[in-house]
Amino acid sequence: EYRVGCDKVLAEFSEVRKKELALENIIAAAKEGRVRRVLAAEDPAPEQHETVNAAVWEVLKTGGEIVTFPGQTVPGFGIIAAELRY
Repeated sequence: EYRVGCDKVLAEFSEVRKKELALENIIAAAKEGRVRRVLAAEDPAPEQHETVNAAVWEVLKTGGEIVTFPGQTVPGFGIIAAELRY
C-alpha cells in the first residue's frame, strides 16, 4: 500500500515535471512559503542528511506536504524534489 502511494505521487510529479532546483534553493523557497510539496529520500547520504532535514522542516513550518521515499534517492529526481506553489 505504501509503495502504491509513492508510485502515485511520482506519477503526478512526473506529469507536471517540476523545475529542477538545488537543495539550497528548495530551502530558500520553503522559507518564503513557496513550496507546496517535497519528495525526499528517507536515507540520504550522510553528508546530505542535515541539509535534507533542514529543507523538510522549512516546508513543514509553512504548511507544505512531505512525501518520503525509501532509500537514498527519489526515483528520477535525486535526493529531493519540490513542487512550488507559485
